Amino acid sequence: MIANEQSERQQRVDFARGSVQLEGFALDAKTERIIERYVKGEIDGDELIQLSLSSIQ
Repeated sequence: MIANEQSERQQRVDFARGSVQLEGFALDAKTERIIERYVKGEIDGDELIQLSLSSIQ
């Protein structure tokens, strides 16, 4: 994965994480591991959403 793409993914994740925290919530360890896989390029955005939703159901 290109460093720029990884950096952009990290920025998106940081923004989303901040939004979640402003709402008074925190991400659990399982979701953080899924996010880490997304930032590294192991999964795409659709998989990120699917895995994240399935982890909270």
